[in-house]
Amino acid sequence: MTKLIAVLVTCTALSACSDPLAPPLSQFFKAVTARGGHSCALTTDGKAYCWGRGADGELGTGDTEDRFVPTAVQTTERFDDISAGEAHTCGLAQDGRALCWGWNGFYERGNPTDPRNSVPVEVTTTLRFKAISAGAHHTCAIALDDVVYCWGNGRYGQNGNGSGNTVIWPQAIVGELRFESISAGAWHTCALASGIAYCWGRNDSGQLGTGSSALTRLDPAAVQGAPRFRQISSGRSHTCAVGEDDGAYCWGSNEHGEMGDASVFREGLVGSSSPTLIRRLSAFAIIAAGSSYTCGVEKPTGNAWCWGRNDAGQLGVGDVEAHYVPQPVHLQPGRQQTSELLTVSQLATSGATHACAIAEGSLYCWGSGLEGQLGAESSMQSFMPQRTQ
Repeated sequence: MTKLIAVLVTCTALSACSDPLAPPLSQFFKAVTARGGHSCALTTDGKAYCWGRGADGELGTGDTEDRFVPTAVQTTERFDDISAGEAHTCGLAQDGRALCWGWNGFYERGNPTDPRNSVPVEVTTTLRFKAISAGAHHTCAIALDDVVYCWGNGRYGQNGNGSGNTVIWPQAIVGELRFESISAGAWHTCALASGIAYCWGRNDSGQLGTGSSALTRLDPAAVQGAPRFRQISSGRSHTCAVGEDDGAYCWGSNEHGEMGDASVFREGLVGSSSPTLIRRLSAFAIIAAGSSYTCGVEKPTGNAWCWGRNDAGQLGVGDVEAHYVPQPVHLQPGRQQTSELLTVSQLATSGATHACAIAEGSLYCWGSGLEGQLGAESSMQSFMPQRTQ
């Protein structure tokens, strides 16, 4: 069990406390998501906040401005789930309706409205969902009957509907499988059905884990040589999952050491097309696959570890060197919790060059802050976690 300790947010964490769009002082956070150049989070009462790049309306703040602190999404809805895509964001209202905002060039918002929308708009469907995951330019969600529906760009088969077509609104994937969790990567998607991992979409680096050399897969295929999993995360060109044995496994690209097994495959070479066990830590609670890096939460300590590409400090380990095995994430001096290690309850590492986490109810981000995605009131990058809220 990882730690989630309720603490109040103070003005020292965010100097813009007088901003009516900033989170109330009495709030703390239960979910965080990051991809592309923006980040979003949910407070424990379901209110959504976003920050970072806003050029396509992906922050949902009613405009296309970048935001350097968490800013309220302009809606009266309260959300149970939220997921950031490359330039769009989707959330599930508490009654299961799906809403999306931001870029819609590939219909990743699930409706045929304007290319950009800076406030949440309902996905065109009567379906109700219980989980949602936004990829680069597609989105998938699990309906209340456990069927997966996807929409948006389907060029590589990432919608799982048996074709490479773009889908305007939710369409069920091929087959009769029922799923308990889902994770949309940049151009592929993976999901768990009774603990068995299935993936579909782009496979140029073996990120589907099917053992096949085919570059795409248009429908779900079981990951080969894998144990049963309880959590899965799709990155840009690799995938990682936590097994029921608490072991962490990764497959796909290893150009930057994102598989965490001390090896590296250079550009143009497929990494591993089947799951590889990460042996540095014996037990994981959570794992999150980023663009070309990975982070995980150790069980039972709750400490965060990261590995892979690190050119913008996205590993949070204090340097900009690539690391091929898990390294402990340290807090900035003077921002420690009970120890100098970051103890988290949730990770979000799908950002290309930044990552975020929730620690003791507060938000921490690290890596590139060029567009405000760290929520630290500036465009500075940080090689270690900065307290955002």
